[in-house]
Amino acid sequence: MERVSDKKTPALQYRFDGPEDAPVLILGPSLGTTWHMWDRQIPELARQWRVFRFDLPGHGGAPAHPAGSVAELADRLLATLDAVGVQRFGYAGCSLGGAIGAELALRHPQRVASLALIAASPRFGTADEFRQRGVIVRSNGLDPIARTSPERWFTSGFAAAQPAITDWAVQMVRTTDPGCYIAACEALAAFDIRAELGAIGVPTLVLVGSEDQVTGPAQARTLVAGIPDARLAVVPGASHLAPVEQPAAVTDLLVRHFSSAWLPAYETGQHAIPAAPVKPVLAPPPPPPPVAPVAEISPAAHQPDAAVRPDPHDTGLKVRREVLGDAHVDQALATADDFSGDFQEFITRYAWGEIWGRPGLDRRMRSGVTLTALVAGGHLDELAFHTRAALRNGLTADEIKEILLQAAVYCGVPAANSAFKVAQQVIRADHPAGLNGSSGRRMEPMKLTKKFHSCVLLEKDGQRLVIDPGGFGEQDAAVGADAILVTHEHPDHFDEERLRAGMEARPGAQIWTLKSVAEQISAAFPGRVHTVGHGDTFTAAGFDIQVHGELHAVIHPDIPRITNVGYLVAGDDAGAVFHPGDALTVPDQPVETLMLPVQAPWSKISEVIDYVREVKPRRAYDIHDALLTDLARPIYDRQIGGLGGTEHLRLTPGDATQV
Repeated sequence: MERVSDKKTPALQYRFDGPEDAPVLILGPSLGTTWHMWDRQIPELARQWRVFRFDLPGHGGAPAHPAGSVAELADRLLATLDAVGVQRFGYAGCSLGGAIGAELALRHPQRVASLALIAASPRFGTADEFRQRGVIVRSNGLDPIARTSPERWFTSGFAAAQPAITDWAVQMVRTTDPGCYIAACEALAAFDIRAELGAIGVPTLVLVGSEDQVTGPAQARTLVAGIPDARLAVVPGASHLAPVEQPAAVTDLLVRHFSSAWLPAYETGQHAIPAAPVKPVLAPPPPPPPVAPVAEISPAAHQPDAAVRPDPHDTGLKVRREVLGDAHVDQALATADDFSGDFQEFITRYAWGEIWGRPGLDRRMRSGVTLTALVAGGHLDELAFHTRAALRNGLTADEIKEILLQAAVYCGVPAANSAFKVAQQVIRADHPAGLNGSSGRRMEPMKLTKKFHSCVLLEKDGQRLVIDPGGFGEQDAAVGADAILVTHEHPDHFDEERLRAGMEARPGAQIWTLKSVAEQISAAFPGRVHTVGHGDTFTAAGFDIQVHGELHAVIHPDIPRITNVGYLVAGDDAGAVFHPGDALTVPDQPVETLMLPVQAPWSKISEVIDYVREVKPRRAYDIHDALLTDLARPIYDRQIGGLGGTEHLRLTPGDATQV
């Protein structure tokens, strides 16, 4: 039986199956699918439950009333359930449908009896990723998304063996309303419940396909680690749409979960609804897939904490080094003995791993809070190295001064007086320019040397920082570097042989990069490779650095985007040098010198000109220019220099300048 709700809230299209007096079990669909993705589960689930399926707005012929947030989708579902008299229910949802279920469990816990989250995540990728998908739909319609959906939803073997299901999946996406699809992308872009997982209080099954490349086992384990009463089930041989690809295994897991985790019998408040003609499906029901493998639900009660919640020690040691500096941490660990060693383990694991590693505050804010607490407690012995940490985390001397003035009001003048003496000594020693009314950053000039293609060398105070020593450049590009930054994994920016040469030439050298690169080289250099992402701040070889950006520029809609980060390196002014990697990221800080990707397969000159205009640097130097011939350089120089609104400059490999 299927209907469209008729309340004033925009309608949801829904369907009931199963006994009218049974408890209600809701099945929520994934983005781009219809309720028919659950067809293979219905015969078995409808034996015990009154199964309620619904379509997302504009999906499967449902009314096209876009919803711009997961919360709004959850509210529309509740309004529909209220209209048919359903008060309490079990809920299983896939991907976006899982996000709706988590939202219901958080905001309306009295309505949800038990929960299953399939191919779900507390945060779906990055906001840029989903907004870019919306841009593709606005520009080209849903066809590019439809054609690539089978690659995201199914394993390659299944897609090849089941062409009818593949065609059915493509047709589902093509018949979706574009405006509603874009709105759903915006909803996923804004969805982030990582800090709220502990508030989900119902028994939860987290189910994921072992081959899911969209929201895979790592995201599933994050859910299990954060939800107090959660169990994990990994379905072998399944990708993102596990209910379609491995229906028998998924059905068995859902039956076992909702049979064992369902709350005692209760009054559903549901009223019978007269039968209505069944709506025709968009495509024939999928043929039965091969025999599904068996998947097991991991036990919860006897599972050690370490199996679901990662040990925070490694994270803590990384954060501790980034905030306090290697020299300080090495000294603290080297002096630890049988008496103090346990304490060093304790603060590394809990202070730095559990608290400093939390996402709720950035490191600048945590440094400010720490300084105030140390002043209040009179802990002047620790105030010195936490003042250094505050400077490393991006606080200026002026900002530290304001924090101590504020502390004088609430912690007492004598305490603040002592704190000023300690902080003054640290700033005078480490950041002398900060005592002369400046922003607190050192005022020595920075030397910039252009290497081949996108590689640059920055030198200051005898320290050398190299960015993107890739395969197009000099073999020794990273040799002699104290710190190396890599923006992304493409071989013209990341070359393992060149990185190894630099790390082996200088045993103290360290690398800062994104996860995909770190995973390839960290085993060879334990403790010397650090993973960073958008919003992070750190100090490398004496350079204060901020990370901006999350995704590589679009090469073609059919080519999946990879992660890319840009590095803002502080010099004699805020945001002195910015290297964006392969993206046109605009930092939220002033940029004095922009390293400009002037020519690439993913750009055109009008975009480069507009990028310069938006960043508004004082000067722009060309990088990413290995594919630009000498014949074309005058054209680029004239057009970018004439239209970009800034000083456009070019250095040949090996040339240097002061910035």
